[in-house]
Amino acid sequence: ADELRLVIPFDYDTNEVPQKAYSSLNKISAIMLRNQDVKISIKGYTDTTGSDVYNQKLSEFRANIVKSFLVGKGVNPSRISAIGLGEENPLQSNATAEGREANRRVEIEPVVGGSEVTRP
Repeated sequence: ADELRLVIPFDYDTNEVPQKAYSSLNKISAIMLRNQDVKISIKGYTDTTGSDVYNQKLSEFRANIVKSFLVGKGVNPSRISAIGLGEENPLQSNATAEGREANRRVEIEPVVGGSEVTRP
């Protein structure tokens, strides 16, 4: 189910999905429409710039904007959990611009316990 794993980078202080993520999101929606019992989790993250409260909200917006895209493609929203984790689980140090950039992201992964993905 690696084709259901995706990390989407976000620009500083925005919840706009980058253009280059759309083709991967289209693939994920197609897989989910073919496999009706597959579920995914979407986790939004931020860097440490800004207040905790603001970053928590921003991370929720990021997760939900990705969920909305998939729902717009016809995926049942009950099959998608979207949560914002703010500054938690940084991939790299927030002390550098590169690190902060890596930490501004949304991670999509299959929910374990969902069934196997069938190939088309």
